Amino acid sequence: MVSELQAKAEKLRERLLDLSGKNSFIRYNHTTGGKNPNKQRFLRIVNEIPELLIQKLRRGSRYQLKAKPNEANFDFNLPFINTKTGALLKKNTKSIQLYEDAKKFEISCNAIRQDSNSYEKDKGINVLYVAIGFLKYPPFRGLVSTSKPKNPNKKTRTPPTEAFAPLILYPVKLTREKTASGFNYFLETSEEELILNRSLSTKLTKEEGITLPELKYQDEDSPLIERYFKEINLALEEKNEIGKPKKWELKRWATLGIFKFGKLAIYEDTNFESWSRNPLLEKQLVQDFINGVPSNSVEDIGDMDIYQDEFEKIQLVDQIPKLIAEADSTQYKVIVKALEGKSMAIQGPPGTGKSQTITNIIGGLLVRNKKVLFAADKYTALEVVKQRLTDKNLGQYILELHNPSKSKKEFHEGLSSRLAKPQVRFFSDHYDDDFRKLKNLRKELNEHVNAINQKLDLDGSNTTVFELIWRDVLNKINLGKNSNFGVIQEFEDNFLKDLLKNINKENISIIKSNLDLLSELSDSSKNDEFLELSKLKGIPETGDDLSKLIRLSNNLFSTLEDFQKDLKTEKIIYSFLLNLNKENIENDIKSFEELISEKFINKEFTIKEDISEKLANIYKLVVERESQENYIEEWAKPFLENQNKFDLFENCLKEIENIEPKDKNYKIKDLLNDLTELYKTISSFIRDIPNEKRRITSKLTLLNLIDGAESYKKFSQNYYDLFGDSLLLLKGSKDVDSLEELIKQIKQIQKNNLDGEKIQKNGLDLSKVRDLGAEKLREFTEIIRNSSFLGCLVDKEVKYAKSYWKKIALPGFKKPSLKQMAKIYLLASNYCENISDEEKFAFKGFEISDLRDLSNRIKFDDNLENILIEIKSKFLEIDFFEVIYKVFDDNEIYNNIEIPYFDKLLNKNFIEIQELTNSYATNIFSKLKLLGEEPSSNILDTSFSNISLILDDLKSLKIIINNLGITINESNIYCEKNLEYTVSSNDINHLLELFGNIDISEYIQLTSKKIEGFSLKELLSFLKGINKLIEDLYSISANFEDNILNFYLEENLEDVDYLNDLGKLSESLDYLIKLESDLESFIEFNRLRKNISNLGLRGGIDQLLDVANKTKIKVSDIFEYLYVRNQIKDINLDKKLNKFSGQALNVCKDQFCELDVNFIKDTSNYVDQYLHRSTVKREESFGNSRSPKNLREGDLIEHEINKKRNHLPYRKLFDQALISLQRVKPCFMLSPSSASQCLPKKIDIFDVLIIDEASQMNPEEAIGLIARCKQVIIVGDEKQLPPDNRWMSRDDDDDDDDYVETVEFESSESILELANKVLRNSRECSLGWHYRSRHHSLINFSNRSFYDNRLTVFPSNKIGSEIHLIKVEDPYYNESKNLPEVKTVMETLKSQILDDPTKTILIASTNRAQAGLIQDELDRLRNKDKVINDYISSHKGELDKLLVMNLETVQGEERDVVIISTVYGPDANGVVANRFGDLVRSGGERRLNVLLTRAKEKVYLVTSLNSGDIRVSPGAVTGKRYLKDYLSFAETGIISDTLVRESGEPENDFERAIMNAIKQRGYEVDAQIGCLNYRIDLAIKDPRDTSRYLLAVECDGATYHSGYSARVHDRLRQQVLEGLGWNVFRIWSSDWWRAPEQKLELLDETIEELLSNTEKEESLEINEIDNLES
Repeated sequence: MVSELQAKAEKLRERLLDLSGKNSFIRYNHTTGGKNPNKQRFLRIVNEIPELLIQKLRRGSRYQLKAKPNEANFDFNLPFINTKTGALLKKNTKSIQLYEDAKKFEISCNAIRQDSNSYEKDKGINVLYVAIGFLKYPPFRGLVSTSKPKNPNKKTRTPPTEAFAPLILYPVKLTREKTASGFNYFLETSEEELILNRSLSTKLTKEEGITLPELKYQDEDSPLIERYFKEINLALEEKNEIGKPKKWELKRWATLGIFKFGKLAIYEDTNFESWSRNPLLEKQLVQDFINGVPSNSVEDIGDMDIYQDEFEKIQLVDQIPKLIAEADSTQYKVIVKALEGKSMAIQGPPGTGKSQTITNIIGGLLVRNKKVLFAADKYTALEVVKQRLTDKNLGQYILELHNPSKSKKEFHEGLSSRLAKPQVRFFSDHYDDDFRKLKNLRKELNEHVNAINQKLDLDGSNTTVFELIWRDVLNKINLGKNSNFGVIQEFEDNFLKDLLKNINKENISIIKSNLDLLSELSDSSKNDEFLELSKLKGIPETGDDLSKLIRLSNNLFSTLEDFQKDLKTEKIIYSFLLNLNKENIENDIKSFEELISEKFINKEFTIKEDISEKLANIYKLVVERESQENYIEEWAKPFLENQNKFDLFENCLKEIENIEPKDKNYKIKDLLNDLTELYKTISSFIRDIPNEKRRITSKLTLLNLIDGAESYKKFSQNYYDLFGDSLLLLKGSKDVDSLEELIKQIKQIQKNNLDGEKIQKNGLDLSKVRDLGAEKLREFTEIIRNSSFLGCLVDKEVKYAKSYWKKIALPGFKKPSLKQMAKIYLLASNYCENISDEEKFAFKGFEISDLRDLSNRIKFDDNLENILIEIKSKFLEIDFFEVIYKVFDDNEIYNNIEIPYFDKLLNKNFIEIQELTNSYATNIFSKLKLLGEEPSSNILDTSFSNISLILDDLKSLKIIINNLGITINESNIYCEKNLEYTVSSNDINHLLELFGNIDISEYIQLTSKKIEGFSLKELLSFLKGINKLIEDLYSISANFEDNILNFYLEENLEDVDYLNDLGKLSESLDYLIKLESDLESFIEFNRLRKNISNLGLRGGIDQLLDVANKTKIKVSDIFEYLYVRNQIKDINLDKKLNKFSGQALNVCKDQFCELDVNFIKDTSNYVDQYLHRSTVKREESFGNSRSPKNLREGDLIEHEINKKRNHLPYRKLFDQALISLQRVKPCFMLSPSSASQCLPKKIDIFDVLIIDEASQMNPEEAIGLIARCKQVIIVGDEKQLPPDNRWMSRDDDDDDDDYVETVEFESSESILELANKVLRNSRECSLGWHYRSRHHSLINFSNRSFYDNRLTVFPSNKIGSEIHLIKVEDPYYNESKNLPEVKTVMETLKSQILDDPTKTILIASTNRAQAGLIQDELDRLRNKDKVINDYISSHKGELDKLLVMNLETVQGEERDVVIISTVYGPDANGVVANRFGDLVRSGGERRLNVLLTRAKEKVYLVTSLNSGDIRVSPGAVTGKRYLKDYLSFAETGIISDTLVRESGEPENDFERAIMNAIKQRGYEVDAQIGCLNYRIDLAIKDPRDTSRYLLAVECDGATYHSGYSARVHDRLRQQVLEGLGWNVFRIWSSDWWRAPEQKLELLDETIEELLSNTEKEESLEINEIDNLES
């Protein structure tokens, strides 16, 4: 498990180690490149001595950069210190001379300044350095790109033959000052540390085995540069070959340029084996993050239903979360969990207060003695939180070191300032009292909220007090309009209350509607004819039964009339009809229907005819046809019906047979595809043959091409670089034998070379060995081998052979043992003999020197030798193979090609193959097209062997079908043509069965019609008519089952069988029908009366009707009023609400709001006072030495503060004084890189880690941070920018906007996404209130598209949208830029500045090239346009200056106004390419989301596009899809076909009542203003400007109650609304219940007061303008 974990950790680390050529520390590009040759990202420094240049920079000063004079001639190689260069020391040291001339100097300085400032702004890291000394070296593997360009039309760069990497770097800043003639540029430096190129040294060690020396110092200020350069030159000597140009060389150059650090520092830091304790072994959370699994080492997040008032109710002031800033309910939950010590991931969508939440968490943690590490990759993220803490007077407790190259002077001044910080006066007793007051005020406000929203169980329904109050208020408002309302109130006192007690709420609306109907009926007079009903017997007593009887009678009478008409029409004898059996009739109908439904049956056929013989003849032929059809494919059968098609089909098959493939089972489609493919391949190949070689096309055969392709594949896979030399061997050899001999000689030379190297390694000089000769060496060998044990001492020959060693040995080699010496002599003897033979080598066309050169370049193995011999054997003319190879090598299309194989064409030349394949394919395809799509498809899918069989079977079947057709036509049984093709034997058998089931003899006596001569169709119709009559009789009989009707008929008819006499039955029914119109009112009145009683109102109905008649008020309104009043009295509501009044609640709310705001301010002072007690612990040092390593922490910090220069490196300072530093500044703010370089390598040195903008941070960057902290809080937004460093390594002038949309896999998830897996329940930790957008239209799109409408968005008081669409005139998009759009952006910018110069502005584009173009144009205009220059000059703060950014850099920024340039648009031809750069890459939608959510007040969308210009695939969710939707939203105000709702209908009756009351006073009112999660109940439009609202009316109902805490429902929501420009009028239910009309008057007065105040303000503004103009 440990090894597996270590492997995963190492894999993470490897992602940090960028040793590729994209890293400017590995390969620095000194070429101009780009579209503008004068625009460099570097400047060369000349006339400076390296060591003196370093001293100059370290002095910390300001140096003006000088361009090269026109006539000057400089060498950019820096000189050595000598008598000739001594004059340089006396030159003016306040300037630095550059190599570039004035034109290139100006453009390049500006480009470098912009790039370095942009990166420092985004990442907080200085990337501008002076690099001194460059290593020249041959490009390593990986430095030269072998990938193909995505856009084949783009020019590709020639691979470099050499690379350059910097050695020593010093951080600087580039500034400029405006002069009358332009700008002067200055290099600013301070006391900083030299930086050695660790990336280069790591790469050299890993890949080349070179170890660069360490830079040594004479003293702390004097690095020994020349010594360092000398040691490097020594290390490079072994890499260069003697007598050849140097591939490895130290260049004495000095360059000012951009050097972006990779992540090497983090790579080195995460080598956990170098830590004091290995986090991989000892920290479970680190293990879980590396494994990506849920962690058991962190506590479960627990219940997230946390409400501030409940949570703090029983807590003391020391226990509550110390909020130093505002916190809404979603923020409060995560703050509480953070302070409880829970590790979690917090989702923070745009504008939801991530920084504010982090500020609160840090403040709360610090006061709990927690040591906090706050980390973010972007400087802005740290700066925002730091600024917030500084605003709370807590900035002194922050140690900010986002950039490890930060000035040490500034760093130590921060420590000194903290130690000297005076203590703030703070009165803890007052703080405690305020908290107690807050709790009491919360209690009072919440008591009102709870009382109003209390659930009441009334009549089985859950009604709240609030709903009950407002029903009563609504009734009072409605009834109060009537002058007789007093009568109703008197009636209320006398009405029996018990009558209303048992009525369920569900029945109220029905009772009310029935009461109104009763009232209408009671006003009509009764009919005197009701008494006539007594004359009839069997009349029911109740009105309901009487109504039913009349209804049944009416229906039955109508049915009898229709039945008797049908009998007459069909000439049916009624008495016979009564005796028929319905089941028998239905069976006969079924038989006829089956017969007629048979396929193509002749419905006019009569059953008298004899059909058995006809059907037998048909059956015989059908069986023959079916038997033959089994051999025929379905797709081929249609050709039988058309002779022309049959002939065409036959010709087509014969044409196919002409091809004669080798494999008879080959499918036709594959055959044709191969023909076409072969034609294309041959044609393409001919085109790709160079013109001078075209003559061989008449000689090259298909077999040549197949053999050549196979040989190319084998050769290019492993021996690509050896092709040229191999071709020499192939051409230089006559045949295979001569080639084998040539290879043998070269291999022998190679062996000789290896033997020579062995001899040298064993210490002998080769030239002396060759001079001595093979014979003498062999003699020495034999003498030594034959010597005795002590021969070396006594044998002269042995002593001679041994002594000769020194004569031929290399200097410095020791003499080997005798045994080893004999082996070396033997090796040397054989070598001399072989060298002698080698001199005799000769081969036609090759000198011995040629063979030796080849032996150095070609390394033979068995495979290479076999490949060459195979090529030689296949190609007697090697020119053929050379042509084939070069065509394949120059064109990627042949790399994986499979060349079709046809025996018939193998030995045909290319010209013949073209003609034959084209002819075959064209003829066959044209015939197939004439046959039609389906036959063609089936023929193509048929094997070649089946072609002739298909044709023979079709001819046999065609004869049988012709005979069958004649027989069917003569039979007259069928009515359709061409049945000979479709009728089956089963059809014939079934037809015989059906004819046998028919018998009509029973129906002949039923009618006077002659049915014997009827056709099948006529007989079926007749039987259906009989069946209908019988069904009608059954239907009539069914009516008699009703007791009421049966009783009535029994009393009025003599015959018990009512159907025997249809006349008398009809007469009895007619009596009741005549009375129908007179009984309606009587029946309805009685039904309603009984229904009301059944619903629960069992008395008092007459009283209600009388009062309604008297007062002219609807009886239902009276009932509703009495019902609600009865409920109110039952629960004693007046007593419940007696303690609440609107005035008292307003006073309480105002006190709470003021105290709550002040309490938060005091909390900052509380935290400040608490932290101020922490000071540096002063202790004695270890003895008399004042060396930093001997000092205790407190003394060390003081020592460093008091130093003027030569401060300790940050890592050493933190190692020696971390505890004291944390005591003084308990919150560290660092980037992952600075943490890696500065913090000690120890576990859990901080209590809490907070990571912001975590969606942009890779997990490997965060692991070291997590290892150093006990608790982890990860903050970010998964819907915003993912980790992406592609833009950092692109060419400076290149944007890949030609990127084609693909499905792309993200190489790594962010630490935020990983934290969601590891930290349990984190999905619930999400911020939800959106604050940034001052108008809801600015966030609506993102909220809906990316956040599923989860954000609480507060509506603006301005109607409409703040997304302003600005179309570009005559747009032109070319090479990632759009110049007309830049012009429109500048016009928009100036217009906005003139409109309101106080607003902060951000300009953002969708790619980097356009952003650079806009920045250039802005710089140009600033020099010419006073408006723009004044604006920029007045907005210099870090958080309000004018920014120009691109899609990748804009995250974390926000401004009042954002101008977006979409860049893309039509080209010179007016065509919009469907390519949109980074927007279509994986994560493009997240980049767009960031871009669209930066504005606080307004967005100008400057675009050359219409939404219709963007083409997207159905269901695609890329950035391109959302850009299209956003453009559509800007054009129409519609998101995804859904109108953005800004107003709606009132949610309940009381809102509707207030709305109507306000409208009656002459004001326009909208209900439910806003969209998504938060709406204002009612909003009154300003009568002078209906595009905005004058007043928001908020009720204290369910929405108010959902605020969870007094801070939310009584302060924050209203505070946010007022911040958005709203005036808020609060409706207190208790007041409105007591006196609704009075409160309406108060609302009216408030509106009038607002109108009056607004008019005064406008009048003052007009006067001020007039005064200014005068």
